[in-house]
Amino acid sequence: MKFMTYNIQHGLRHLKGGIDLGMVADVIREFDPDVVTLNEVRDSGDAPGYFHQTERIAKLLGWSNYYFARAITFPDGGDYGNAILSKIPFKSVQTILIPDPPVKDEDKYYETRCLIKAVFDDFTVLGMHVGLARAEAKNAVATVLSNTGNEPTVLMGDFNLTPETTPIQYIKQQLTDSKTITLNPPYGPDGTFNGFDFNSKLPDRIDYIFVNEKVTVLKYAVLSDSKENRYPSDHLPVFVRVKLK
Repeated sequence: MKFMTYNIQHGLRHLKGGIDLGMVADVIREFDPDVVTLNEVRDSGDAPGYFHQTERIAKLLGWSNYYFARAITFPDGGDYGNAILSKIPFKSVQTILIPDPPVKDEDKYYETRCLIKAVFDDFTVLGMHVGLARAEAKNAVATVLSNTGNEPTVLMGDFNLTPETTPIQYIKQQLTDSKTITLNPPYGPDGTFNGFDFNSKLPDRIDYIFVNEKVTVLKYAVLSDSKENRYPSDHLPVFVRVKLK
């Protein structure tokens, strides 16, 4: 099976401007995952291109299984959060809000975030976007770890945390970072790889796919943006091919 996570920056063409959901669909189609989770998705609002983005991307792909998870509603009435799209029907899917910290004592942008939990017949997918403050990250890790079970599980999303940080280390006590156990070179479909996933010009890695012990990773890849210089988002999508035990 193939899984992918992608922070689409609400469909904005990075460095070029304009909302282009067709480009987002093209990137997903290039990897051809069975399940993909998306971060920074708009579902409604007055701004052009911000109407039911999850449904529109699914229709461009020809997929009938999709779900939008609202984390917040903007003052203009636009809903914003995460999404999951799948070739495989959901057995169940739900939105789990990550608790906001009671005290906001860091000079950071605070925003309510959420976790998607999608249960399929043979596996579970968790999709998450982690806040920028330490307390937000702590609550996010507690939320996701309390929602992992014994079935084959894939956790993926934008964690806003680099690999050495304490919250990532906590996750790695229960789950495995798929990049560290890949059996094949982490190259994109065009044969190039710059080593990072957040804006190819910046030396960061903050998007992850974690798996539990009942999932074997066969390949890990990050789409290089060098092909046609596309910059479809300020993040690059992360992809794994796995075998469920």
